[in-house]
Amino acid sequence: MNVHEETLPQSLRVGLSRFFWEKRTALYAEIKKTTFSRTVPVFYLGAEVRPIMPVMLRAGLGEWSADHRGVYCFGATFSAEGFALTYAFNSYPDLAWDSGHRLGLSYKIMD
Repeated sequence: MNVHEETLPQSLRVGLSRFFWEKRTALYAEIKKTTFSRTVPVFYLGAEVRPIMPVMLRAGLGEWSADHRGVYCFGATFSAEGFALTYAFNSYPDLAWDSGHRLGLSYKIMD
């Protein structure tokens, strides 16, 4: 659990986690049903809660692809704080986003 999640009430945190987990799992399941060379362009919009700014909206454009080892994501995220270019990988046995490997380059406008 990170610092930002600790500021949320338990029920809201569970609700957000469940929502994002279901959407993410559905996307992974859809990719897994296709051939292993499948690539899916994705536009995503998200929000995260911060102690100073209650809601931070994020928008991004990315590409998801899958092979026999797992799911990969290459993307760019834009927010009021700046932008980030990200590469991420998740193996199929564990679909939790944070359990995968992540490598990113980011520029923050403000702390």
